[in-house]
Amino acid sequence: RNSDEIWILDHSTTSEEAAGHTGGQYGKGGDILYRWGNASAYDRASVSEQKLFGQHGVHWIKDGLADAGKLLIYNNGNGRPGTDYSTIEILEPPQDSQGGYIIPETNPIAPQNTTILYGDTSEEQFYSPYLSNAQRLNNGNTLINAGSPGEVFEITPEREIVWHYIIPLYGDIPGTQGSPISNNSTFRAYKFAADFEGFDGIDLTANETIENGQNPLDCNLTPIFELEQLDVSAHYLPTERNLIINNKQSSSLQFIISNMQGRQLLHGTLDTALQTLDVSHFPSGIYNLSMISKSNDIYNYRFGVFMN
Repeated sequence: RNSDEIWILDHSTTSEEAAGHTGGQYGKGGDILYRWGNASAYDRASVSEQKLFGQHGVHWIKDGLADAGKLLIYNNGNGRPGTDYSTIEILEPPQDSQGGYIIPETNPIAPQNTTILYGDTSEEQFYSPYLSNAQRLNNGNTLINAGSPGEVFEITPEREIVWHYIIPLYGDIPGTQGSPISNNSTFRAYKFAADFEGFDGIDLTANETIENGQNPLDCNLTPIFELEQLDVSAHYLPTERNLIINNKQSSSLQFIISNMQGRQLLHGTLDTALQTLDVSHFPSGIYNLSMISKSNDIYNYRFGVFMN
């Protein structure tokens, strides 16, 4: 993803063949069979012609689905010229009659552009700088996982959103739908029908949901959440590299410390009026502390850790 390209390699090779330029189903050993997204990486276009920006989740659409055999890509748009925004795109690499990929001698590798399924209009714009994926479904719709903000939604071929869900977790602590939720980044999301063979022998009876509060399975709930100010504060002591939590009412709070990529580094419970958290082992950087009460009130504090 950091090369802003997708590559296709021949995995039918032996290790010896993969170290050279012959062998395997395509007769090219470990050479790249096809690449696309950033022709400046192989000196056939300027950087301004770049097409992919930190993409994720590229895969061939399965047989029996719309656009089977083409590549589905979540183009994160991280560093896209102008405003960063994500798009869901379909790429169809040109192939010859034998199934080989057509690579020109000097020009950028075709096609010039993808087919964009969603995200390229002002009404649709959304953004996930990292993580994320998309999935073509049996009903012709497309499932989209905007991984950074933890939002999953399904669109029709006409680009209509028919289902939208926010992952209700602060790290691994359940939240309430409708509340301001953070640190809920989602690496991948997939949808499976009830007759999926992996469910054979599995009891699919619905139990409790992962969110707090009312059961949202009827999809008609509109939760109302009023945030009350917690009587709690935090400050960072750079000399000791400790976080001091002043929990004046000794409320029972869950806390999560995460880095700016959303990765959870430390979590636990706060239940005393004054508590010290040792973060001396954290690398230099910016971190976020979230403290959540039993009623889902939230206090967020951002702090920087720097080596003395």
